[in-house]
Amino acid sequence: MGYKDPDDIRRPLNLLERKGVKFINDNVKEIIPSQNKVVLEEAGEISYDYLIVSLGAEIDEEAMPNFKEEAYHPWTMEGSLRLREALKNFKGGKILIGISGMYYRCPPAPFK
Repeated sequence: MGYKDPDDIRRPLNLLERKGVKFINDNVKEIIPSQNKVVLEEAGEISYDYLIVSLGAEIDEEAMPNFKEEAYHPWTMEGSLRLREALKNFKGGKILIGISGMYYRCPPAPFK
């Protein structure tokens, strides 16, 4: 909505180390639950006590014709910045809010 810039909401992930969290950004090649191990592309094998797999949601901007070029959404940083600019330049008229399905990262957000 323009209250903050992207750098105001970003934090380096290495700050998690102060809390005892080691962040590794790598591709998973294999998960071996029987041995409590994950094999990563670059970092090799890592053992774990508990494994949480959080794949998240992906936005498929190609699923609807012209969505990427003509629709505005807050689900990616690029989409949020486009939406912010559109709202800043909005001089009046009608706004249509289309909810295509409950695939949202934050389900209440479209209703607020």
